[in-house]
Amino acid sequence: MRAVLTVLLFGLLAVPGGVGAQRPAERRCQLEVVNVDREGVRQAFQGSENYFAGGTVRLRCRNQPEVTLAGDSLEAYTAQIVRLLGSARYRDDDIDIQADSIFYTRPTSSSSSGATPS
Repeated sequence: MRAVLTVLLFGLLAVPGGVGAQRPAERRCQLEVVNVDREGVRQAFQGSENYFAGGTVRLRCRNQPEVTLAGDSLEAYTAQIVRLLGSARYRDDDIDIQADSIFYTRPTSSSSSGATPS
């Protein structure tokens, strides 16, 4: 089942631009789901939303179309934690990262980005 969801997945989510880099608000990524082959499930949880998807998951930044993410499966928790599992990939104009999984935590005002390929 091909589901094209143009719903914002997590509101504003900063995509890493390098270790310790902080992007201005206009460069923050508004992630949207482009493709889920099998299933995508939203789960409301204490005023937030978790999202799980499986089967060739593809995401992109709405305001930065050159930034794409992909993986076999996706877990997103309360707009703070994103994990791509299986054949995970992050691409932009400067970098192309491929890994078994990619784990991302949304930075707070006192910390830097936490993207970690594994």
